[in-house]
Amino acid sequence: MLVPGYETAINISEKGFLLRVSVVNKFISKDYCIVKLNDLKRKYINGNLIKKIEEYFKGKTVLADYGKFDTYKVDRIDFDRSPRNYSFSTVDKDGKIIQITMVDYYKTRYGREIEDLDQPLFVSMLKNKETGEFDKEVFLAPSLMKLAGIDQDTNVELTRELTSLTKLDANSKFIINFR
Repeated sequence: MLVPGYETAINISEKGFLLRVSVVNKFISKDYCIVKLNDLKRKYINGNLIKKIEEYFKGKTVLADYGKFDTYKVDRIDFDRSPRNYSFSTVDKDGKIIQITMVDYYKTRYGREIEDLDQPLFVSMLKNKETGEFDKEVFLAPSLMKLAGIDQDTNVELTRELTSLTKLDANSKFIINFR
Protein backbone atom coordinates (compact mmCIF):
# COMPACT_ATOMS: atom_id res chain seq x y z
CA MET A 1 0.00 0.00 0.00
CA LEU A 2 1.39 3.40 -0.98
CA VAL A 3 0.62 6.14 1.54
CA PRO A 4 1.09 9.72 0.35
CA GLY A 5 2.35 12.38 2.70
CA TYR A 6 4.13 15.70 2.92
CA GLU A 7 7.40 16.92 4.36
CA THR A 8 7.82 20.58 5.20
CA ALA A 9 10.77 22.74 6.17
CA ILE A 10 11.25 26.45 6.77
CA ASN A 11 14.64 27.95 5.99
CA ILE A 12 15.87 31.49 6.50
CA SER A 13 17.67 33.06 3.57
CA GLU A 14 18.99 36.54 2.82
CA LYS A 15 15.65 37.42 1.18
CA GLY A 16 13.44 36.11 4.00
CA PHE A 17 11.76 32.85 4.88
CA LEU A 18 11.59 29.97 2.44
CA LEU A 19 8.89 27.31 2.84
CA ARG A 20 9.67 23.96 1.24
CA VAL A 21 6.88 21.41 0.83
CA SER A 22 7.80 18.04 -0.64
CA VAL A 23 5.57 15.12 -1.51
CA VAL A 24 6.75 12.04 0.38
CA ASN A 25 5.35 8.57 -0.20
CA LYS A 26 5.69 5.65 2.18
CA PHE A 27 5.19 2.02 1.20
CA ILE A 28 3.45 -0.11 3.84
CA SER A 29 3.38 -3.87 3.42
CA LYS A 30 -0.04 -5.50 3.25
CA ASP A 31 1.26 -8.40 5.36
CA TYR A 32 1.93 -8.36 9.07
CA CYS A 33 5.51 -8.86 10.25
CA ILE A 34 4.54 -12.23 11.72
CA VAL A 35 4.12 -13.57 8.15
CA LYS A 36 7.78 -12.79 7.32
CA LEU A 37 8.85 -14.07 10.74
CA ASN A 38 7.11 -17.41 10.05
CA ASP A 39 8.63 -17.54 6.54
CA LEU A 40 12.08 -17.14 8.08
CA LYS A 41 11.27 -19.86 10.64
CA ARG A 42 10.37 -22.30 7.84
CA LYS A 43 13.38 -21.35 5.71
CA TYR A 44 16.00 -21.55 8.48
CA ILE A 45 14.55 -24.38 10.56
CA ASN A 46 17.94 -26.13 10.88
CA GLY A 47 20.00 -23.23 12.18
CA ASN A 48 20.88 -19.55 12.02
CA LEU A 49 17.22 -18.66 12.67
CA ILE A 50 17.82 -16.05 15.38
CA LYS A 51 20.64 -14.46 13.38
CA LYS A 52 18.51 -14.32 10.19
CA ILE A 53 15.51 -12.82 12.02
CA GLU A 54 17.74 -10.17 13.60
CA GLU A 55 19.42 -9.39 10.25
CA TYR A 56 16.07 -9.00 8.54
CA PHE A 57 14.18 -6.88 11.09
CA LYS A 58 16.86 -4.92 12.97
CA GLY A 59 16.81 -1.28 11.87
CA LYS A 60 13.56 -1.64 9.93
CA THR A 61 10.58 0.67 10.46
CA VAL A 62 7.27 -0.94 11.41
CA LEU A 63 3.78 0.53 11.54
CA ALA A 64 1.45 -0.31 14.42
CA ASP A 65 -1.87 -1.49 12.99
CA TYR A 66 -3.87 -0.11 15.93
CA GLY A 67 -4.37 3.15 17.81
CA LYS A 68 -2.70 6.14 16.17
CA PHE A 69 -0.81 3.92 13.67
CA ASP A 70 2.56 5.02 15.04
CA THR A 71 5.81 3.94 13.43
CA TYR A 72 8.68 2.41 15.36
CA LYS A 73 12.25 1.46 14.53
CA VAL A 74 13.09 -2.13 15.48
CA ASP A 75 16.25 -1.83 17.58
CA ARG A 76 16.39 -5.47 18.58
CA ILE A 77 14.31 -8.62 18.89
CA ASP A 78 13.70 -10.13 22.33
CA PHE A 79 13.51 -13.92 21.96
CA ASP A 80 13.10 -14.43 25.72
CA ARG A 81 9.82 -12.49 25.93
CA SER A 82 6.56 -13.21 24.16
CA PRO A 83 2.95 -12.01 24.38
CA ARG A 84 2.34 -15.03 26.64
CA ASN A 85 4.86 -14.00 29.31
CA TYR A 86 5.26 -10.22 28.94
CA SER A 87 3.38 -7.94 31.31
CA PHE A 88 3.76 -4.30 32.26
CA SER A 89 2.23 -1.54 34.39
CA THR A 90 -0.48 0.73 33.02
CA VAL A 91 -3.28 2.94 34.32
CA ASP A 92 -6.82 1.51 34.22
CA LYS A 93 -10.11 3.38 33.68
CA ASP A 94 -10.30 4.29 37.37
CA GLY A 95 -6.80 5.79 37.40
CA LYS A 96 -5.25 2.89 39.30
CA ILE A 97 -1.88 1.48 38.28
CA ILE A 98 -2.32 -2.18 37.36
CA GLN A 99 -0.14 -4.98 36.03
CA ILE A 100 -1.48 -6.34 32.71
CA THR A 101 -0.33 -8.89 30.15
CA MET A 102 0.34 -7.81 26.57
CA VAL A 103 -2.46 -10.11 25.37
CA ASP A 104 -5.04 -8.58 27.74
CA TYR A 105 -3.88 -5.03 27.04
CA TYR A 106 -4.39 -5.23 23.28
CA LYS A 107 -7.68 -7.10 23.69
CA THR A 108 -9.20 -4.56 26.09
CA ARG A 109 -7.63 -1.38 24.73
CA TYR A 110 -7.83 -1.97 20.97
CA GLY A 111 -10.05 -5.04 20.55
CA ARG A 112 -7.12 -6.88 18.95
CA GLU A 113 -6.48 -10.58 19.54
CA ILE A 114 -2.89 -11.84 19.56
CA GLU A 115 -3.11 -15.41 18.29
CA ASP A 116 0.55 -16.48 18.29
CA LEU A 117 1.38 -16.26 21.98
CA ASP A 118 4.96 -17.50 21.55
CA GLN A 119 6.24 -14.99 18.97
CA PRO A 120 9.34 -13.02 19.96
CA LEU A 121 8.84 -9.30 20.58
CA PHE A 122 10.28 -6.36 18.69
CA VAL A 123 11.99 -3.82 20.94
CA SER A 124 12.04 -0.15 20.02
CA MET A 125 13.91 2.47 22.01
CA LEU A 126 11.99 5.72 22.55
CA LYS A 127 13.70 9.06 22.96
CA ASN A 128 13.00 11.11 26.07
CA LYS A 129 11.70 14.49 24.85
CA GLU A 130 13.37 16.37 27.70
CA THR A 131 16.84 14.80 27.66
CA GLY A 132 17.05 13.58 24.07
CA GLU A 133 18.33 10.22 25.35
CA PHE A 134 16.92 6.87 24.24
CA ASP A 135 15.82 5.63 27.63
CA LYS A 136 12.54 3.74 27.27
CA GLU A 137 11.98 0.34 25.70
CA VAL A 138 8.69 -0.44 23.96
CA PHE A 139 7.84 -4.08 23.28
CA LEU A 140 5.82 -4.77 20.14
CA ALA A 141 4.06 -7.90 18.87
CA PRO A 142 5.05 -8.64 15.24
CA SER A 143 1.51 -9.91 14.59
CA LEU A 144 0.21 -6.33 15.07
CA MET A 145 2.96 -4.63 13.01
CA LYS A 146 3.33 -4.01 9.29
CA LEU A 147 6.66 -3.37 7.62
CA ALA A 148 7.23 0.13 6.25
CA GLY A 149 9.43 0.39 3.17
CA ILE A 150 10.12 -1.90 0.28
CA ASP A 151 11.28 -5.41 1.11
CA GLN A 152 14.33 -6.76 -0.69
CA ASP A 153 12.10 -9.63 -1.87
CA THR A 154 9.74 -7.19 -3.64
CA ASN A 155 9.25 -8.20 -7.24
CA VAL A 156 10.47 -6.13 -10.18
CA GLU A 157 6.94 -5.39 -11.48
CA LEU A 158 5.89 -3.81 -8.18
CA THR A 159 9.10 -1.78 -8.06
CA ARG A 160 8.40 -0.41 -11.57
CA GLU A 161 4.83 0.46 -10.62
CA LEU A 162 5.97 2.28 -7.47
CA THR A 163 8.60 4.17 -9.45
CA SER A 164 5.98 5.34 -11.95
CA LEU A 165 3.83 6.63 -9.07
CA THR A 166 6.60 8.31 -7.09
CA LYS A 167 8.94 9.73 -9.74
CA LEU A 168 6.68 12.43 -11.19
CA ASP A 169 7.38 15.92 -12.47
CA ALA A 170 6.21 18.90 -10.37
CA ASN A 171 3.00 19.53 -12.37
CA SER A 172 1.87 15.91 -12.08
CA LYS A 173 2.55 15.90 -8.32
CA PHE A 174 0.50 19.06 -7.92
CA ILE A 175 -2.44 17.71 -9.94
CA ILE A 176 -2.48 14.36 -8.09
CA ASN A 177 -2.11 15.80 -4.59
CA PHE A 178 -4.10 19.04 -4.76
CA ARG A 179 -7.12 18.31 -6.96
